[in-house]
Amino acid sequence: MTTRPTGRRPGRPRAGTPRLDGEDTAAEILDAAAELFTTVGFGSVTTRRLAEAAGIRQATLYHYFPNKKAVLHKLLLDTVEPSVHLARELLAADGTGADPADTFRELARQDALLLFSDKWNVAALYSAPEVNDEVFAGFHSLRDELRAAYTELGRRILGRDDLPLLELPFHIVESVVTLRAGRHVDDGDVGRLADAVATAAVSVLLPQ
Repeated sequence: MTTRPTGRRPGRPRAGTPRLDGEDTAAEILDAAAELFTTVGFGSVTTRRLAEAAGIRQATLYHYFPNKKAVLHKLLLDTVEPSVHLARELLAADGTGADPADTFRELARQDALLLFSDKWNVAALYSAPEVNDEVFAGFHSLRDELRAAYTELGRRILGRDDLPLLELPFHIVESVVTLRAGRHVDDGDVGRLADAVATAAVSVLLPQ
């Protein structure tokens, strides 16, 4: 589930009815952008079209985000930030006596849940050519940190370096994105599938 900004800024009139019941304007912009970017493509969406989809004036959009790349950057950050925060906690807890495989499984499960629960599957935009722009450096830095955390936690299971084996679980978890792109996943199946993904991710590091 993506992180939603909070706190409505006053003084900007709305062009239409709210898109999301009970949410602030920034959240409505992000929801509209996520839908448009994942259905028609980032390059095909103008700020005018985005503002119309969010039910606001174009000037109001610029009150919250300077341009559409800033909107996409926020959406991408929301797909990795919660998992990065958890990974930092798990890495810092080394030496507490927890089973390394259980620790690894916890990260993989929560990461998979995040990707499964994102309403519009924004992570499908990771491979969009526009995301190579330096504007998205913050997102790439966090995603690289998450990838490195998987590698380090995996190393604690194996007790040695073994690349590319240690890199495989990260890609297993991100396969959720491809799965969602190819079929609809019912909400009732999310927990079961996240468990299965986490088990698959950790199993490649365990003795056979």
